[in-house]
Order: sequence, then structure tokens, then C-alpha cells
Amino acid sequence: MRKTTMRLLVALALVAGVVACGSDDEPAPAADTGASDAAVAAAEAEAAEAQAQADAAAAEASAAQAEADAAEAEAKEAADAAAIAEAEAAAAAAALAAAEAEGAAVAELEAELAAAQEAAAAAEAEAEAAAAAAEEAAAEQAAAAPSEIDVAMLVVGTKEEGWYATFIDSVNRVSASNKYGITINLEILEGIQFVEGERVIRDLAQTGEYEIIVGHSTYVDGVAANKADFPDTLFVYSGSGNDDHDGGDNAYWIDVFIHEPAYLAGIIAGMTTQTNRISGVAAYPFPNVNAPLNAFVDGARSVNPDIEVAGVTYIESWFDPATASAAAEAQIANGSDVIYAERFGPFAAAEDAGNVRAVGHFTDQLSLSPVVLTSAVAQWDTAFSDVLDAWYDYTVHGVPYNSPPQRIVYQSMVDDGSSLGAIADDIPADVVAAVEAARVAILSGELVVPLNFDRFE
Repeated sequence: MRKTTMRLLVALALVAGVVACGSDDEPAPAADTGASDAAVAAAEAEAAEAQAQADAAAAEASAAQAEADAAEAEAKEAADAAAIAEAEAAAAAAALAAAEAEGAAVAELEAELAAAQEAAAAAEAEAEAAAAAAEEAAAEQAAAAPSEIDVAMLVVGTKEEGWYATFIDSVNRVSASNKYGITINLEILEGIQFVEGERVIRDLAQTGEYEIIVGHSTYVDGVAANKADFPDTLFVYSGSGNDDHDGGDNAYWIDVFIHEPAYLAGIIAGMTTQTNRISGVAAYPFPNVNAPLNAFVDGARSVNPDIEVAGVTYIESWFDPATASAAAEAQIANGSDVIYAERFGPFAAAEDAGNVRAVGHFTDQLSLSPVVLTSAVAQWDTAFSDVLDAWYDYTVHGVPYNSPPQRIVYQSMVDDGSSLGAIADDIPADVVAAVEAARVAILSGELVVPLNFDRFE
């Protein structure tokens, strides 16, 4: 490039010299003019050559610059590729590290799972062994368990009387249910008066033949006097009027309240009476005797506000049909045409009167007389079943008798302690519908029948 430039300068100098020579005042000779033209041409040729060389050099420089730019771009691309490769390598390393960590976690979880499965298998094996042992023990226990039980029941009057009959019915139903696979042998001792109770209970317990001895509240003194001497015997008594005698241990004081079905029977009485006068005959003014009498009157007045009570007579006996019948006759004479018969006896008086109806008590007594409208029925099934549970736990499992000292009461239809008996066929459909509506309301809790223990005056 430098040589080309020098040549160009020399050519230019020659041209300048020629021009300078021609500038004198005197004209140059003709020969000299031809030489000058040749020199100019030569200079111009050299200048053209120099220009060509300069252009070529510029092209080379441009090409070199392009090569440099390409090299720079290639270098940058290479740097970027290297950076990308480095980043990818770092990512791969991180992924590998994560995979290794995940693999370690998976391995740890697998180890924990294996340990848990092993523990579960061991627990299952233990459970199976325990179940087998329990089954074997149950089989041994079942083989040793009694297949029958002997129950003695003391009755003041006859076994057909309401309270006793309904209890007997319940015992028979529980026996028929084959609970624990046990047959219940029930022996009934009738005509046992209060003064004989303590002696008879002791005689029965001393025989060792009876696992359970049952009596009415009449015999509570006899139970209290004997229960501690015979801890293996289960004593059961029921009813009210025993507030000075607690149960507890091997003495179970149970009771049922039938005020709700008595209320329903009162609805029938209130809707069918012709005189608007009703009455009742009962044993003693005890709380659970008073409750159904009061409910009977409440039920009658709920549908007939004109109801009057022609009398309530307490005959002071658990079984005296003649006295009860005489009391009913007096009430009939006083205008009563529906009698709540808490004791046996009033049915005969109603039959003799010819236009008087009665309500049965404790058992479904519809079949006993054509004068019966319906009955307020006591149900001891649940109560006696609970007693049987206590005896079985004591006898088979060795669980001590532990009756609560207070009375155990199954007091409502919802508790399965009572129900309304069958209704006579001649009762009008609207009356039956009213009774059913009230029954449903009682069971749902919409209707609450007052539990009034006060003596009816």
C-alpha cells in the first residue's frame, strides 16, 4: 500500500514539473512538448495503477474487516454456546443431584413402608392370635355357661291379676327370645301375704335352687332382710311406696309407668261417655297408682271439658275383687259410665249395670269382658332383660352385682315401658283416629303427658 502511494506521488511531481516548464514566458520547443505529453500519460497510467492498487487494498481491508467481524461473531457464538453448554451442564448436575436426593428419599420411604408393613403384619398376627384365644375362651365359657335359669315369683293374689300377669307375659317373651341361649323356668307362688314374705323369701333362697327371686313392692321388707345373707341370689322387686327401702348390690328395684296409655284411654272415655261422669277403682294411693288415674282424667278432659269425676276409691288391698266391685257399683250409682279398673272387680259391676264401660289396667284385658274399651298396658320386657344381663354377667363373667340404690324406671312408651292395648271393635272411627293422633304426638315428643303422683281427691 505504501509503495503504491509513493509511486503516485512521484508521478504527480513529474506532472507538476512539466506544467511548471510550460509556464515560462517563452514557448517551449515542439520536441519538448511531445516528451511532456508522454510523461503526462505515463504519470496518469501510474496514477491509475496506483488507484487500482488503492482500491484493491481497500477491498482487501474490507474483506479483512468482514473476516474480523465474522471471527468476532463466531467467537461470540462460541462464547454463547459455551455459556449454554455450561448452563446445561449445571442444570444436568442439579438434576442429577435432585435425582440422587429423590432416590435417597424414595429409598427412605421404602424402608419406612417396609417397616410399617412388617409392624402391621406383626399386629395382625397378634390380633389373629388374640381373636383365636378369645374365641377359644368364649367357647370354653359357652360350654361352662348355664343353659337355664330358675326364677321364683311371689304373688299376693292370683297370677291372673294385672301386675303379675303382665310381668309373667314379659318373662315368657324374654325366654322365647332365647337370650344367651337360656331357658327361663318360672315358678309362681300364689297367695303369699305380706307377713309371710320375709320367711318365704328366705326359704326359697336357702334352697339354692333359684337364681332370681321376684316380688311386688309388698315384699320389699322381706328382700331387705335377706339380700345380704344370700349374695349369689338376685332379688327383684317393683312398684312405688318403697321410698324407705333402697335397692343396690343384688337387689334391683324396677318399675314402669303407664300414665301415657292411661291418657289415651281417657280420650276414648271422654268421647264415648253418655253421662260425662267417669271414675276409678284402685288399690292404694301410691305414686305409681295415682299417676295413671290422673292421666286418665286428663285425657278425658282433653277432648271433653264437661267431664266430671264421680269418684276414685282406694280399696286398701292389692287383691280384693269383691270390695273393688262394690266400689264400682257405688260410682255407677253416682252417674259414672266409664270406670278405670286399676284392680280386679269393676268389670262385674259394669256388666251388671248394662250401660257402663271400663278400662283395663296393666295387661290387655279386652278379652276378659265385653265392657272393656281398651287397656293401659305395662311392659316389663326391657326391664327383665336388663335384670337377666346382670345375672348373666355375674354368673358367667364374675361381674359383681351392682344395682343402683334408686328405683330403675322405664317410664314411657318410648322407653318400651308401656303401650295401649287393643281397642274394642264398637268404638267409632273418629275416636280411634283421635287416639292414634295423640299416640303419635306422644311418641314424637310433641305431646307430653303430665306425670302426676298426687292422690286423686
